[in-house]
Amino acid sequence: MNETLVALGDSVTCGEGVGLRIPAERTWPWLLAEATGLAPLSLAFVGATMRDVRERQLPDVPPCRVTGVLIGLNDVCRGAFDHGRLHAEMAAIVEGVQWRADHVMVATLPDPSRYLWVPKRVRRLVCNRLAIANAAITEVVDASPFTQLLDLTMVAELKLRCAWSPDRVHPSPFGHVAIAAAAVDLLGALPAPQLHGAPPPERAPNASQAWWLMRYGTGYLVRRGHTFARPVLEGLRRAG
Repeated sequence: MNETLVALGDSVTCGEGVGLRIPAERTWPWLLAEATGLAPLSLAFVGATMRDVRERQLPDVPPCRVTGVLIGLNDVCRGAFDHGRLHAEMAAIVEGVQWRADHVMVATLPDPSRYLWVPKRVRRLVCNRLAIANAAITEVVDASPFTQLLDLTMVAELKLRCAWSPDRVHPSPFGHVAIAAAAVDLLGALPAPQLHGAPPPERAPNASQAWWLMRYGTGYLVRRGHTFARPVLEGLRRAG
């Protein structure tokens, strides 16, 4: 068994956002690997869905000590969405990775919507979809005796504004530290000192955030708004 920590997921795991990129060594898989004395291997890529993890990442998982799975945000953000499909995809991922790793850790999706610049109806839709996705993830983990649930919805640090990048969807460097620290605690490993530092002070938007809004924010919000507007309008038509 290789002394490796393998991470499966999307842009949340590989540290990329809209106009943002966190160095690999500051993402949660690298921080967690450092804390546990393992070698990091991230198979995550931008835009990945649960299906992508099952079809394109899972086959490349080598025998390893720990596998961490953090996936589902892109499934939440796209049109086709239902509990049954998410449950089936996650069940296939867990089944496929269990025999390759000593420890399998599957994360729920944190809720960044409190800081997301979207209308209230869209925010409610985001929260509803996150709840459905997390229910599916939790059900699969509960039915898998050799899999642990990393419940990111219970991590207090991820409820802070400073845990999120300017796009309010991807974790900031501090957010990655918070995820890694929660994983360290779950695995029962001795935490590295840097995983338990104080959060940076909450500040008003600074020049770098203003620059991000001007350079990337408008287009990003238009795209995200379009993503959620269609199901919201369809729901209102059905209700009316």
